[in-house]
Amino acid sequence: MIALPDIVVDAQIADTLHSDISTIISLAELVLRKTGGNAFFVNGFLKTLYAENLLSFDLENVSWQWDITHIEGKNITDNVVELMLGKLKRLPPATQQVLQFAACVGAVFDLSTLSIICESSSGEIFPLLSVAAQSGLIVPTSELDEQLVQDYKFLHDRVQQAAYALIEESHKQVVHLQIGRNLLKKTLPERISERLFEIVDHLNYGIELVADQAERDEIARLNLIAGQKAKAAIAYGVSKKYLATARVWLAASSWQKDYDLSLQLYAETTEVAYLCGNFEQVEYWAAIVLQQAKTVLDSVKVYEVEIQTNMAQNQPLEAITLDYSTLKQQVAQRTAALQKSEATLRDVYDELRLREQELRLITGALPACISYVDADQHHRFINRTYEVWLNCSRDEILGKSVRELVGDMTYQILEPYINQALAGQTATLELEMLLPSGKKYITSTLIPHFDGNAQVVGFYSLHTDISNPSVNG
Repeated sequence: MIALPDIVVDAQIADTLHSDISTIISLAELVLRKTGGNAFFVNGFLKTLYAENLLSFDLENVSWQWDITHIEGKNITDNVVELMLGKLKRLPPATQQVLQFAACVGAVFDLSTLSIICESSSGEIFPLLSVAAQSGLIVPTSELDEQLVQDYKFLHDRVQQAAYALIEESHKQVVHLQIGRNLLKKTLPERISERLFEIVDHLNYGIELVADQAERDEIARLNLIAGQKAKAAIAYGVSKKYLATARVWLAASSWQKDYDLSLQLYAETTEVAYLCGNFEQVEYWAAIVLQQAKTVLDSVKVYEVEIQTNMAQNQPLEAITLDYSTLKQQVAQRTAALQKSEATLRDVYDELRLREQELRLITGALPACISYVDADQHHRFINRTYEVWLNCSRDEILGKSVRELVGDMTYQILEPYINQALAGQTATLELEMLLPSGKKYITSTLIPHFDGNAQVVGFYSLHTDISNPSVNG
């Protein structure tokens, strides 16, 4: 706030006290000396004089009275923060505490945030803020809504400073950590991004009090996200600060315990160093990533930053050499991975073929007709008896749907039982069927097959011919 000229201060005091300028010159000089001519401080200083009974209204003479010598003897401070502290300390303790939390939030604050921080309802906090508003220390900035005012600001930054000064220095870390934890816990997940910087700043202030390494790691992760958000906003210096904080609080063994988080953090650090023009730091952080990275693909981002750094320093040859070296490593690593994968798939395929042959040998000797049908109702396995009954080869049956094999009329009979099996329930039925091998009276059992996530992925069918009792006896 701009200092007012002496003559304006004189006029302001004269107007406030309804007096002639000539009668208030000595008081104006004292006020000017104490406040530096700041209009806000002038007003506050006069209120302090009145509160201390050093400025009083004489009803008999209908005029304001003061004693300069008495005022000087009281040695009233010219530190405006101290003046505001005095005024704040005259408020009820509960209001003082709410204003302390508000000062931690900033010059502008709202009722909802204070409710979260204080772990109290808006209805409980609002009356406390009303007391502060009536004293002139804070100003509502929104209209009354459902009997509450949501938004406020401190009357002046010095008032905010004074409210913050009410918190003992040794207790400030505790307060900020409490605020950060409460905001993180009670802010909806979809709104965390909106309040990310606010939450992280509070947590960072008090993180030295956090003993649990898991919580420290989580705060480090939040700092990484804040760093990425700041980088996206082209605030590279701010991003660098958050990333540095994340590295400090991440566990020393993070590369072993949380590889993905460490890789992301150090890769971001490398890129932000480049964006800040700290090319020597690029080399330092890149070396750490390249040493710890498990694969070349994990190193690609850092290689890209190194190439950009070389180009920025007018070193195209180094950039090309690095690019070629990276490409060779990627090709070699991918080739090795593909060869390994191909060999593994071949082994798995051979194993499955062997198991299928064993299963066919076991089930082929059974008089029952056995098959496996997937969730799309296509046959994926049949035994030898199935081939005999349908008078078809295995290759003619596999891949065909149930409807294709039995026809529409029989499928209409089977469909409810198939749906029951695919819904996860065993189904049993008896029916007469005319097959290429002759008419058969069959009892069928459909048994659902579940995957590791308890989802039905098909069913086994067991069909037994009960036309000839001797077969089943």
